[in-house]
Amino acid sequence: MEDKNPITASIDWLVAQGFDRKQATNICKAIKADSPEKLWEDAPAWIEWCGKVKRDHDCIVMLAAMGLTTVRIGTGGVENDLRMALVEGIELSPEISAKGN
Repeated sequence: MEDKNPITASIDWLVAQGFDRKQATNICKAIKADSPEKLWEDAPAWIEWCGKVKRDHDCIVMLAAMGLTTVRIGTGGVENDLRMALVEGIELSPEISAKGN
């Protein structure tokens, strides 16, 4: 087995799960954290979760794959405390914004 950096290996694994390379790259870029240590802790869980639930929760994962959202994983873990946010610069339509208020 050849040595790969963890990001390249993660992208390749996501491609093997059925994402195209651009989607896999965006999924890897979607994870955010308050520190490098927290990022390295959360990233594998996020990437594994995206691959495992692609069929069951495709819409959530596809938002990240399209580069539309970022994610943070809270203390409850990826299964129970996944926090999504629109990427900066993407705005909700006025109709959607009105429903949220």
